[in-house]
Amino acid sequence: MGRSEGVDPYTLLGTVTDAVSTLPLPSAELEIIELGITQNPDVSGLYGFVIPDGTYTLTCKAIGYVTQTFTITIAGGVAVTQNIALAV
Repeated sequence: MGRSEGVDPYTLLGTVTDAVSTLPLPSAELEIIELGITQNPDVSGLYGFVIPDGTYTLTCKAIGYVTQTFTITIAGGVAVTQNIALAV
């Protein structure tokens, strides 16, 4: 995830970890359904999307884990943090 002059440009960001071990899950896949964009977290489990204001469905899945779905609302360009702990 890139940063610009110490300012976090993302409007939706967070981490994806294993719910038990708390280790990062870089193999997870995140998708913003309404926009059709997907992303994998980095090796630290961090992810970040730049998306316009609106309400979106975020899904997070990984092989061997239960898929999680969240409703995310972005307003005024203010960043929303959604940390995700996937369970087996």
